[in-house]
Amino acid sequence: MACISDGFLGFADQGCGGCSLDLWEFASLVQSWPLLFEFLVDHGVLLSEMRCGNCGAVIELAEDSEYFSCQRRTGTDLNKSVERERCRFKKSFRHGTWFSRSCLSVSDICKITYMFLVLRRPSNQFIQRHCHVSQKTVQEWSHFCREVMLSLYLTECLGKIGGAGSIVEIYGANVGKPKYKSRRGRSDEELWVFGGIERNTNRIFVIPVEVLTSKSLMCMIEEFIMPGTTLMSDYWQTFDCLSDHDFERFHVNRNMNFIGLDSGANTSRIERLWCDIRNNIPRCGLRTPHFVGYLAEFMFRRRFPDERERMHHFLLAVKKAYPLSK
Repeated sequence: MACISDGFLGFADQGCGGCSLDLWEFASLVQSWPLLFEFLVDHGVLLSEMRCGNCGAVIELAEDSEYFSCQRRTGTDLNKSVERERCRFKKSFRHGTWFSRSCLSVSDICKITYMFLVLRRPSNQFIQRHCHVSQKTVQEWSHFCREVMLSLYLTECLGKIGGAGSIVEIYGANVGKPKYKSRRGRSDEELWVFGGIERNTNRIFVIPVEVLTSKSLMCMIEEFIMPGTTLMSDYWQTFDCLSDHDFERFHVNRNMNFIGLDSGANTSRIERLWCDIRNNIPRCGLRTPHFVGYLAEFMFRRRFPDERERMHHFLLAVKKAYPLSK
């Protein structure tokens, strides 16, 4: 199977163990369908062979074909002069895969996906112009990509952080609240988010909530932060409930000081995280139906900062979200 590692095209027998693709290498890859097909098979998002649904024979995908086709003769006719019936099983190689959601070619879908992963917003017009697709197509596939990122975030990025001897900065914010009121009288939705960042490891969690109360706060802390963790927060009345549980808490009144005078507590890391979230999520993403997807995209980009490795990790996430059955 073909894989690209450290900028060179090679072959591996048991899947891709890690690859890196810059723009020029990817452009060369998508120009050759055999190489692109092997690359996708190597990452587990397409099949090169499957079992026939009728006779159980192993079928290989023919070159320049989009269908698995079985022409095996079936039956046990003793009269050899009578020709046995052919199986004639046929199934598209896209069936049950991530690529089955569109009539676009696999190459075009890969181009849109790669540009979505490596370009900074706003990139829709650039993708439209270079992939020769409509704005609606770019928006739809951007949404499909965020669905995969959300699946990855929910399955792998929501473990507990902290523990004895660890410091976790926590913060709750209304990310949907505008800094200034709209002059047109449009009211923005309130969108509350709670999250934390562990100082030693920079591991984070970010969870959208309908309303941030003492009860919901404790439920999230118990779910995502280990007992015995030292918590640092701003001076907010909702956080006062922490003193009744197995957490040591230090706080800082940011209206007065950036660092707690008595404890030395500060929340600079979590404040920077909220700034990054606000700066990287567009205004349309701050609406309730879209926010979770944009938040998952932000977490994916933060987790994989090297643009050349994002396609590899994204395809592995596609493999888990759309498991193939032979």
